[in-house]
This record gives sequence, C-alpha cells and structure tokens, in this order.
Amino acid sequence: MSHTVIVTDTGCDLDGCSLADIEVESVRLEAAEAFESTLPYEPSFDVVDERLTRDLVATYERAWARGAESIVSVHTSSRLAGAYHAALAACARVRGLLQIAVVDSGQCGMALGFVLLRVAQARANGAATPDIAAVARRAARNVHSMFFAESLSRVHVSQKWLRVHDGHVAGNGSRPLMAVEDGEMLPLERVRTRACGFDRLAEFVELFPRVDALAIYHDARAADLESLVERIIPVFPREQIIFGSYGPTLRARLGPRAIGVFVDQGLDSEESPVNRR
Repeated sequence: MSHTVIVTDTGCDLDGCSLADIEVESVRLEAAEAFESTLPYEPSFDVVDERLTRDLVATYERAWARGAESIVSVHTSSRLAGAYHAALAACARVRGLLQIAVVDSGQCGMALGFVLLRVAQARANGAATPDIAAVARRAARNVHSMFFAESLSRVHVSQKWLRVHDGHVAGNGSRPLMAVEDGEMLPLERVRTRACGFDRLAEFVELFPRVDALAIYHDARAADLESLVERIIPVFPREQIIFGSYGPTLRARLGPRAIGVFVDQGLDSEESPVNRR
C-alpha cells in the first residue's frame, strides 16, 4: 500500500467502487442537513460532530495499523457539512501517531470528486504529503458547479437562509439556479421554465475556455436530462460526460428533481471565468 492514505467523506458523491478504484477511504456523513428547514437559525458545522470524529479517528488508526506514514484528509466544504471540523478534532486525538494534513475543499458533490481524482493521481506520481495537500487546494480552486432546482420552497435549508437569500435572487421565475461560492450554497437567479434553467446550465459550461472533465449529477427525469445534454454537446462531447446521482448532502439543499453540472478546469487554470461574471 502507499505510505500516504487519502480520506474523504460521502459528500463527494463518488460511490464505493469509484473510491476503491482510486484507493480513497471515506467516512459517512449523516443526512441531518435535511432537517435544517425546521430550524429558525443557520446551523453551524464548526460544532464538532462526535460520531463523525470517532469514525475519523478509527479510520486514521486503521491506516496507521496497516503501515501508513501519513494521511491527507480532504472534505466537503465546512459551510455545508461537519467533516472538516471533525477531521481537525480527530487529528488532535491521534497527534503523534502519524502526519495528517486536513483540507477544507470548499466544495461538495462531484466537485469534491474531481478534487479527489487529482489528489489520487498526485499520490500515484509519488508526491509527498504536503504536495498532495497542495494539489487538493489547487484543484479545489479550479472546479466549479451550478445547480438547477425545482423551487426555493423545496430547498431544505434553514429559515434564516431563506429570509436572507430568498428576496435577493434576481429574476421573476420560481425555479432557482444555485452555485457553491466561498464554500456556501447560494442562489444566483430565478427562471420561469426548465428550458431556461437548462439554457443557463449550458451557458455556464460555455464560460470555460478549458474543460478537462465534466459531470452531470441529477435526480431528473430522462427527458429533462436529455434536454440538458443536447444543449451541452455542442461544446463538450457526450461520451466524455460523467453521469451520476447526487447524494444526501446535496439533496438536503436542492430537493428532488434537481440537476447539477460540475466542471473541472484542470490544475493549470489560473483564473476562473465564473469569477469574472
């Protein structure tokens, strides 16, 4: 086995087989975010999740017992889930056992999945632990995502989030487009129809002068998915698109029947066109 073990959480939306293929271990996130809609306040994920911390401690200790010398622990945005702060707490509990670098990716879903693919490749190329962690942070800056949901009323977030953001979304439709910005899920605009939403997702892909990889993770009907793909294939080949279903972490914020588009620009990209909008 490699002397460096990579650990993540299930918010990456890579299935067990995919994680096994790239030799990445994961800990399970609870779907507790689904209950945020009942809260009058914005939940804080910097309150350490004891169950998750114990799972990470056990994962780190198993890696050490198998001969690992170091760990790179790359997790879902600390503003969307509790894995990052749990990993910091777990590191404190196993201090002195082995070298551990903890990375807050600021991403979720397949955006984090793309980061993990880069990290696994860096390890395969023989990179040292600090360099692998640096690749994770660099890769996280060059992956981007946009989501189309059925309505903000079906987005399971706290009541405070709705009060803060609902009245400030441009557009006069009922269906929101959302993105992860600075580690937080934020609404961008409203559109009236699915067709308009799919147009915006395709335009999002067109923003990038370079797309190394593209994924569509969804809970949409086959006809809706095909409608989006038909809009994207003029700028990115269908056979290279990665398809999947988003997991509980994204479902808690998007609701059912949403579609997310994830773009990996590659490690050499210096500036995101998304930041120039």
